[in-house]
Amino acid sequence: QSPREGALWSQRTRVSTRLADALGLKDAAEARLVSRLILMGALANIAFVFGRNAGPALYVNHLGSRRLARAMFLSALSVFAVTPRFSTYARPRRAVRVYACVQLSGAVLLACLWVMLSYLERRTAAAVDLTTQVLYTLFFVCEDLTTLLVMMQNAAVAQELFTATAARRVVGLVQLGSSVGAVLAGLTCGGLSRYAGANSLVLAQVVALLLGLPSTRYVAHVSRSEKKAVVEDRSSQKWWTDDLVLGLGLYTILVIAVKTTLEYCYTCVVAADTRSPEAMVTVTGYLYAAADV
Repeated sequence: QSPREGALWSQRTRVSTRLADALGLKDAAEARLVSRLILMGALANIAFVFGRNAGPALYVNHLGSRRLARAMFLSALSVFAVTPRFSTYARPRRAVRVYACVQLSGAVLLACLWVMLSYLERRTAAAVDLTTQVLYTLFFVCEDLTTLLVMMQNAAVAQELFTATAARRVVGLVQLGSSVGAVLAGLTCGGLSRYAGANSLVLAQVVALLLGLPSTRYVAHVSRSEKKAVVEDRSSQKWWTDDLVLGLGLYTILVIAVKTTLEYCYTCVVAADTRSPEAMVTVTGYLYAAADV
Protein backbone atom coordinates (compact mmCIF):
# COMPACT_ATOMS: atom_id res chain seq x y z
CA GLN A 1 0.00 0.00 0.00
CA SER A 2 1.44 3.38 -1.03
CA PRO A 3 1.67 6.29 1.45
CA ARG A 4 -1.04 8.12 -0.49
CA GLU A 5 -3.41 5.13 -0.31
CA GLY A 6 -2.64 4.75 3.39
CA ALA A 7 -3.47 8.42 4.03
CA LEU A 8 -6.77 8.11 2.12
CA TRP A 9 -7.71 4.98 4.07
CA SER A 10 -6.86 6.69 7.37
CA GLN A 11 -9.00 9.68 6.40
CA ARG A 12 -11.94 7.43 5.47
CA THR A 13 -11.62 5.65 8.82
CA ARG A 14 -11.67 8.94 10.73
CA VAL A 15 -14.75 10.12 8.82
CA SER A 16 -16.54 6.81 9.49
CA THR A 17 -15.62 6.98 13.20
CA ARG A 18 -16.94 10.52 13.52
CA LEU A 19 -20.12 9.54 11.69
CA ALA A 20 -20.60 6.57 14.02
CA ASP A 21 -20.15 8.75 17.11
CA ALA A 22 -22.56 11.38 15.80
CA LEU A 23 -25.30 8.86 14.97
CA GLY A 24 -24.86 6.63 18.01
CA LEU A 25 -23.56 3.65 16.06
CA LYS A 26 -21.24 0.99 17.45
CA ASP A 27 -18.13 1.64 15.38
CA ALA A 28 -16.83 2.80 12.00
CA ALA A 29 -17.59 -0.55 10.37
CA GLU A 30 -21.24 -0.34 11.39
CA ALA A 31 -21.38 3.26 10.14
CA ARG A 32 -20.16 2.16 6.72
CA LEU A 33 -22.65 -0.69 6.65
CA VAL A 34 -25.56 1.55 7.65
CA SER A 35 -24.56 4.17 5.07
CA ARG A 36 -24.77 1.50 2.34
CA LEU A 37 -28.15 0.36 3.64
CA ILE A 38 -29.34 3.97 3.58
CA LEU A 39 -28.25 4.29 -0.05
CA MET A 40 -29.91 0.98 -0.94
CA GLY A 41 -33.16 2.09 0.69
CA ALA A 42 -33.08 5.46 -1.07
CA LEU A 43 -32.52 3.90 -4.51
CA ALA A 44 -35.20 1.25 -3.89
CA ASN A 45 -37.72 3.95 -2.99
CA ILE A 46 -36.75 6.00 -6.03
CA ALA A 47 -37.51 2.99 -8.22
CA PHE A 48 -40.74 2.39 -6.29
CA VAL A 49 -42.06 5.95 -6.58
CA PHE A 50 -41.15 6.24 -10.26
CA GLY A 51 -42.94 2.96 -10.96
CA ARG A 52 -46.04 3.73 -8.91
CA ASN A 53 -46.37 7.03 -10.76
CA ALA A 54 -45.63 5.77 -14.28
CA GLY A 55 -47.81 2.64 -14.11
CA PRO A 56 -51.25 4.20 -13.44
CA ALA A 57 -50.50 7.35 -15.47
CA LEU A 58 -49.59 5.51 -18.67
CA TYR A 59 -52.35 2.94 -18.26
CA VAL A 60 -55.12 5.46 -17.64
CA ASN A 61 -53.87 7.79 -20.39
CA HIS A 62 -54.08 5.05 -23.05
CA LEU A 63 -56.90 2.82 -21.81
CA GLY A 64 -58.99 5.09 -19.59
CA SER A 65 -59.86 4.91 -15.93
CA ARG A 66 -62.82 2.57 -16.48
CA ARG A 67 -60.41 -0.29 -17.23
CA LEU A 68 -58.19 0.48 -14.24
CA ALA A 69 -60.19 -1.69 -11.83
CA ARG A 70 -59.58 -4.74 -14.01
CA ALA A 71 -55.85 -4.06 -14.13
CA MET A 72 -55.68 -3.64 -10.35
CA PHE A 73 -57.58 -6.89 -9.90
CA LEU A 74 -55.13 -8.74 -12.16
CA SER A 75 -52.25 -7.14 -10.28
CA ALA A 76 -53.66 -8.41 -6.99
CA LEU A 77 -53.98 -11.92 -8.43
CA SER A 78 -50.35 -11.81 -9.55
CA VAL A 79 -49.27 -10.79 -6.05
CA PHE A 80 -51.20 -13.69 -4.50
CA ALA A 81 -49.67 -16.08 -7.04
CA VAL A 82 -46.05 -14.87 -6.94
CA THR A 83 -45.33 -13.83 -3.34
CA PRO A 84 -45.78 -17.30 -1.75
CA ARG A 85 -43.45 -18.83 -4.33
CA PHE A 86 -41.00 -15.97 -3.91
CA SER A 87 -41.05 -16.52 -0.14
CA THR A 88 -40.34 -20.22 -0.65
CA TYR A 89 -37.40 -19.34 -2.89
CA ALA A 90 -35.99 -16.68 -0.54
CA ARG A 91 -36.39 -18.47 2.80
CA PRO A 92 -33.31 -20.76 2.62
CA ARG A 93 -31.11 -18.08 1.03
CA ARG A 94 -29.39 -14.97 2.36
CA ALA A 95 -31.64 -11.95 2.04
CA VAL A 96 -28.95 -9.76 0.51
CA ARG A 97 -28.22 -12.33 -2.21
CA VAL A 98 -31.91 -12.58 -3.02
CA TYR A 99 -32.13 -8.80 -3.14
CA ALA A 100 -29.26 -8.64 -5.64
CA CYS A 101 -31.17 -11.14 -7.80
CA VAL A 102 -34.34 -9.03 -7.49
CA GLN A 103 -32.44 -5.87 -8.46
CA LEU A 104 -30.85 -7.43 -11.52
CA SER A 105 -33.93 -9.31 -12.75
CA GLY A 106 -36.13 -6.29 -12.04
CA ALA A 107 -33.82 -4.05 -14.06
CA VAL A 108 -33.91 -6.48 -16.98
CA LEU A 109 -37.70 -6.77 -16.84
CA LEU A 110 -38.20 -3.00 -16.64
CA ALA A 111 -35.82 -2.47 -19.56
CA CYS A 112 -37.95 -4.89 -21.60
CA LEU A 113 -41.09 -3.00 -20.56
CA TRP A 114 -39.50 0.28 -21.66
CA VAL A 115 -38.80 -1.23 -25.09
CA MET A 116 -42.40 -2.44 -25.23
CA LEU A 117 -43.71 1.03 -24.36
CA SER A 118 -41.53 2.56 -27.06
CA TYR A 119 -43.03 0.11 -29.53
CA LEU A 120 -46.56 0.99 -28.44
CA GLU A 121 -45.86 4.69 -28.89
CA ARG A 122 -44.78 4.12 -32.49
CA ARG A 123 -47.87 2.08 -33.33
CA THR A 124 -50.58 3.96 -35.19
CA ALA A 125 -53.92 2.53 -34.15
CA ALA A 126 -57.15 4.36 -34.80
CA ALA A 127 -58.73 2.87 -31.69
CA VAL A 128 -57.65 0.92 -28.66
CA ASP A 129 -57.25 -2.60 -30.01
CA LEU A 130 -56.77 -5.86 -28.14
CA THR A 131 -52.97 -5.77 -28.47
CA THR A 132 -52.79 -2.34 -26.84
CA GLN A 133 -55.04 -3.44 -24.00
CA VAL A 134 -53.07 -6.61 -23.31
CA LEU A 135 -49.64 -4.95 -23.44
CA TYR A 136 -50.56 -1.99 -21.23
CA THR A 137 -52.24 -4.32 -18.74
CA LEU A 138 -49.11 -6.47 -18.75
CA PHE A 139 -47.03 -3.35 -18.14
CA PHE A 140 -49.22 -2.28 -15.21
CA VAL A 141 -49.13 -5.71 -13.56
CA CYS A 142 -45.37 -6.21 -14.02
CA GLU A 143 -44.62 -2.70 -12.79
CA ASP A 144 -46.76 -3.17 -9.70
CA LEU A 145 -45.28 -6.57 -8.87
CA THR A 146 -41.67 -5.58 -9.49
CA THR A 147 -41.77 -2.54 -7.23
CA LEU A 148 -43.48 -4.59 -4.52
CA LEU A 149 -40.77 -7.28 -4.56
CA VAL A 150 -38.00 -4.67 -4.57
CA MET A 151 -39.36 -2.93 -1.48
CA MET A 152 -40.21 -6.17 0.31
CA GLN A 153 -36.76 -7.68 -0.16
CA ASN A 154 -34.96 -4.42 0.59
CA ALA A 155 -36.58 -4.39 4.02
CA ALA A 156 -35.64 -8.05 4.55
CA VAL A 157 -31.92 -7.25 4.17
CA ALA A 158 -31.76 -5.03 7.27
CA GLN A 159 -33.97 -7.43 9.21
CA GLU A 160 -31.50 -10.25 8.58
CA LEU A 161 -28.38 -8.24 9.41
CA PHE A 162 -29.35 -6.85 12.82
CA THR A 163 -30.73 -8.26 16.01
CA ALA A 164 -33.77 -6.67 17.63
CA THR A 165 -31.52 -4.69 19.99
CA ALA A 166 -29.26 -3.39 17.22
CA ALA A 167 -32.24 -2.58 15.02
CA ARG A 168 -33.38 0.03 17.53
CA ARG A 169 -30.22 2.01 16.76
CA VAL A 170 -30.13 1.68 12.98
CA VAL A 171 -33.65 1.15 11.65
CA GLY A 172 -34.51 4.84 11.97
CA LEU A 173 -31.48 5.83 9.94
CA VAL A 174 -32.22 3.29 7.22
CA GLN A 175 -35.83 4.43 7.08
CA LEU A 176 -34.64 8.03 6.81
CA GLY A 177 -32.69 7.12 3.69
CA SER A 178 -35.79 5.48 2.22
CA SER A 179 -37.87 8.58 2.93
CA VAL A 180 -35.25 10.86 1.37
CA GLY A 181 -35.26 8.71 -1.75
CA ALA A 182 -39.05 8.84 -1.99
CA VAL A 183 -39.11 12.63 -1.55
CA LEU A 184 -36.38 13.09 -4.15
CA ALA A 185 -38.19 10.85 -6.64
CA GLY A 186 -41.50 12.60 -6.02
CA LEU A 187 -40.00 16.03 -6.65
CA THR A 188 -38.09 15.04 -9.79
CA CYS A 189 -40.43 12.63 -11.58
CA GLY A 190 -42.63 15.44 -12.91
CA GLY A 191 -39.73 17.35 -14.45
CA LEU A 192 -38.21 14.17 -15.85
CA SER A 193 -41.49 13.12 -17.46
CA ARG A 194 -42.05 16.58 -18.98
CA TYR A 195 -38.52 16.62 -20.38
CA ALA A 196 -38.26 13.02 -21.66
CA GLY A 197 -41.81 11.67 -21.47
CA ALA A 198 -43.52 9.51 -18.89
CA ASN A 199 -41.86 6.41 -20.39
CA SER A 200 -38.51 7.73 -19.18
CA LEU A 201 -39.52 6.98 -15.60
CA VAL A 202 -39.29 3.27 -16.41
CA LEU A 203 -35.76 3.75 -17.71
CA ALA A 204 -34.94 5.77 -14.58
CA GLN A 205 -36.09 2.79 -12.51
CA VAL A 206 -33.60 0.59 -14.35
CA VAL A 207 -30.80 3.06 -13.56
CA ALA A 208 -31.79 3.24 -9.87
CA LEU A 209 -31.80 -0.55 -9.51
CA LEU A 210 -28.44 -0.94 -11.24
CA LEU A 211 -26.87 1.84 -9.14
CA GLY A 212 -27.88 -0.08 -6.02
CA LEU A 213 -25.98 -3.24 -7.02
CA PRO A 214 -22.49 -2.10 -5.77
CA SER A 215 -23.91 -1.31 -2.32
CA THR A 216 -25.72 -4.64 -2.27
CA ARG A 217 -22.47 -6.38 -3.12
CA TYR A 218 -20.68 -4.54 -0.31
CA VAL A 219 -23.37 -5.48 2.22
CA ALA A 220 -23.22 -9.11 1.05
CA HIS A 221 -19.45 -9.14 1.59
CA VAL A 222 -19.63 -7.53 5.03
CA SER A 223 -22.57 -9.58 6.26
CA ARG A 224 -20.67 -12.85 5.93
CA SER A 225 -19.04 -12.19 9.27
CA GLU A 226 -22.15 -10.79 10.94
CA LYS A 227 -23.93 -12.90 13.53
CA LYS A 228 -27.44 -13.82 12.54
CA ALA A 229 -30.31 -13.26 14.89
CA VAL A 230 -31.93 -16.30 16.43
CA VAL A 231 -35.57 -16.48 15.36
CA GLU A 232 -38.33 -18.86 16.13
CA ASP A 233 -38.61 -21.67 13.60
CA ARG A 234 -42.16 -21.93 12.31
CA SER A 235 -41.39 -23.90 9.17
CA SER A 236 -42.75 -27.17 10.58
CA GLN A 237 -46.05 -25.61 11.60
CA LYS A 238 -48.91 -25.41 9.15
CA TRP A 239 -49.87 -21.81 8.41
CA TRP A 240 -53.59 -22.42 8.94
CA THR A 241 -52.89 -23.57 12.54
CA ASP A 242 -50.66 -20.61 13.37
CA ASP A 243 -52.60 -17.84 15.14
CA LEU A 244 -49.92 -15.24 14.39
CA VAL A 245 -49.92 -15.99 10.66
CA LEU A 246 -53.72 -15.96 10.50
CA GLY A 247 -53.92 -12.68 12.41
CA LEU A 248 -51.30 -10.98 10.28
CA GLY A 249 -52.90 -12.36 7.13
CA LEU A 250 -56.31 -10.94 8.03
CA TYR A 251 -54.75 -7.61 8.95
CA THR A 252 -52.85 -7.49 5.63
CA ILE A 253 -55.98 -8.31 3.61
CA LEU A 254 -57.90 -5.47 5.28
CA VAL A 255 -55.06 -3.01 4.76
CA ILE A 256 -54.69 -3.94 1.08
CA ALA A 257 -58.46 -3.73 0.52
CA VAL A 258 -58.66 -0.23 1.98
CA LYS A 259 -55.46 0.90 0.25
CA THR A 260 -56.53 -0.44 -3.15
CA THR A 261 -59.95 1.21 -2.93
CA LEU A 262 -58.44 4.57 -1.99
CA GLU A 263 -55.77 4.26 -4.68
CA TYR A 264 -58.37 3.54 -7.33
CA CYS A 265 -60.52 6.52 -6.33
CA TYR A 266 -57.50 8.78 -6.08
CA THR A 267 -56.17 7.74 -9.50
CA CYS A 268 -59.53 8.31 -11.16
CA VAL A 269 -59.87 11.77 -9.60
CA VAL A 270 -56.36 12.84 -10.64
CA ALA A 271 -56.82 11.39 -14.15
CA ALA A 272 -60.04 13.37 -14.60
CA ASP A 273 -58.25 16.64 -13.74
CA THR A 274 -55.14 16.08 -15.88
CA ARG A 275 -54.83 15.86 -19.65
CA SER A 276 -51.57 13.97 -20.09
CA PRO A 277 -49.54 11.29 -18.30
CA GLU A 278 -46.80 13.86 -17.68
CA ALA A 279 -49.23 16.15 -15.84
CA MET A 280 -50.60 13.22 -13.85
CA VAL A 281 -47.09 12.09 -12.91
CA THR A 282 -46.25 15.59 -11.73
CA VAL A 283 -49.27 15.78 -9.43
CA THR A 284 -48.85 12.29 -7.98
CA GLY A 285 -45.10 12.83 -7.57
CA TYR A 286 -45.64 15.92 -5.44
CA LEU A 287 -48.19 14.03 -3.36
CA TYR A 288 -45.74 11.16 -2.80
CA ALA A 289 -43.08 13.66 -1.72
CA ALA A 290 -45.48 15.42 0.64
CA ALA A 291 -46.57 12.10 2.18
CA ASP A 292 -42.96 11.09 2.92
CA VAL A 293 -42.10 14.46 4.39
